[in-house]
Amino acid sequence: MVINIIVFWIVWGALYIYFLTPFKSLVTFESHKDSEIAFKNVFKDSLIKIVMHKKAILALLMLILTLVFIWSYYSQLEWYNLAHGVGEVSTKPNY
Repeated sequence: MVINIIVFWIVWGALYIYFLTPFKSLVTFESHKDSEIAFKNVFKDSLIKIVMHKKAILALLMLILTLVFIWSYYSQLEWYNLAHGVGEVSTKPNY
């Protein structure tokens, strides 16, 4: 189970690096050295540019679908084991 979670983190981490990197056409460099724009406003604008593009929305959709499928699998696992006569999957170690 722990290895599954680690692999899940590695794969989704790599996918999020890809999906949250905006397209080259969306990247613009604006210099705000001379202007008196507050950091809060600049940070909010750049965050919106990073998060609100097609790849980020697709990544969020993929994450939601993955979590729903994982939840569905684990919620039906006990019923499946009872219906098919499967005993306890893991055994307790003898120390």
